[in-house]
Amino acid sequence: MAKNRMIKFYLNILRGIALFWALVSLSVVALWAFFPETVRSIDDWIVAHYVKSPQEKLAQCRTLIQKNNDNAEECIESLLTEKLSNIRKEDRFARLKRDAFKEAVVFFNKKRNLDKATFWLDEWIHFDERDLTAKVSKAQIYFSYPGKRTESLDSLSSLNDKYPDVEMVTKAYRDALRFSKNINQ
Repeated sequence: MAKNRMIKFYLNILRGIALFWALVSLSVVALWAFFPETVRSIDDWIVAHYVKSPQEKLAQCRTLIQKNNDNAEECIESLLTEKLSNIRKEDRFARLKRDAFKEAVVFFNKKRNLDKATFWLDEWIHFDERDLTAKVSKAQIYFSYPGKRTESLDSLSSLNDKYPDVEMVTKAYRDALRFSKNINQ
């Protein structure tokens, strides 16, 4: 008898939990159906809260880079490895991560740090293997280092063969060829 009472007690608890979640689900469906503006405003608030911190951090990093501050390197790397590490290509904030990659690459290239520039270019390409801006940037940065020019020209040639109608690719390839001919003369 006591065993049956315990089973009924636990079943009633499970029923109560199921009823609670059913009511929550119906409330959410009703909210979506009858109050779409409320749902949009909640979404806007969540999105603004979610993206505000990384945007502010990127702006802070840009300021440090412009001022040539010693903390700029740490700032941009911490942004990419911490705050933006979970953003994926399909996320609505992928553009923010691409901008941060571009800032890091330009920063390290200006510092003539090929290893770190290449590291962040590879991370950028790994993030979105179809991003032509990243691939062209890598080839252009490689071209600025004499030991990597052949690899750069091969990469640009390959990109130009694959995407002959993309102006960014053809312009980068033409510029590299023109510069190579001027050096060889």
